[in-house]
This record gives sequence, structure tokens and C-alpha cells, in this order.
Amino acid sequence: MKILNPKVIQNMTPYLIQCGWATLTMLIVLLFLDGLFHAAIMASLGSTAFTIFAMPKSRAAGTRPLIGGYLISTGVGMVGYFLSFLGRQIFTSASDRPLFIIFGSLAVGLSIFMMILADCEHPPAAGLALDLALNGWDHDTITLVWSAVLILALVKRLLKDSLIDLV
Repeated sequence: MKILNPKVIQNMTPYLIQCGWATLTMLIVLLFLDGLFHAAIMASLGSTAFTIFAMPKSRAAGTRPLIGGYLISTGVGMVGYFLSFLGRQIFTSASDRPLFIIFGSLAVGLSIFMMILADCEHPPAAGLALDLALNGWDHDTITLVWSAVLILALVKRLLKDSLIDLV
């Protein structure tokens, strides 16, 4: 039974370097975004860092899927929150929980559909739609998320010739 990946053991340097880049990039991102309030956004960005630094040659790590996936998920999440807010205003005596469940689920499903339709599938971005639909958003949150996405895209672009697929 093999516990450790022999490919990593034989040549650990690129694995350590790329994981170091992921760590440094996420450190910069986390310094500016409140990870406690936006746990799903942080999970989404962490998954994006994994995709970019562990599977840089994959289609999901490309610029179009990265930017397009987050753009779609931003819009879907914002609309999802607006609709759940509207629903809470209409059904004032009802519990908020069912509305959150419905609109959070719709945000994920619709963002997936829209990403596939637009040919820019970036699976981690669906977490952004979920977080925005459930927790709401403000201009600071959107600015910080997009700053993080652009930082990740920039680092990927700068390192593209030296990054290898680790998985």
C-alpha cells in the first residue's frame, strides 16, 4: 500500500516551490479579506489557488475560465441575494432559512449552468455565488474578491512558464 506519492518524493523541489507560491499569494489575499464573514469566498479562493498552482495546465486554471467563472458567479450571487432579500420582504412572517436554502442552491446551480454556457468553467467560483447569495455583498467585498482573483491570475501569468502540473 502506497501512502506517499513517489513522484513527489523523487523530485520535491517543484512541489515545494509551487506550494510556496500558493501560500504567499493566499497570504496576500487573506490579509485583505475578512475570512470569518466570507468563509465560502475564502474556500473558493483557496480552491482556485489549488487549481492554479497544482494543475496550472488544466483548462480550469486558464485565464478565460478563471475570470469568466468569477464574473458569472459574482453576478449570479448578487442577483441571488437581491431575490432572497426581496423574498424576505414579501414573506415577512416566514423563516429566513428556507429562502436562504432555495436561493443559495439556485445561485450555485445557475452559476454552474452559466459557466458551462459561456465556456468558462472554473468550479471554485461557484462558492462565490453561494456566499454572495447567502451573506450579501457590498462594494468592498466585491472589490476585494476581484483584487484577489486578479492577483491570482497575474501570479499565474507571471509564473506560467515555470509552473508544472503537480497532480
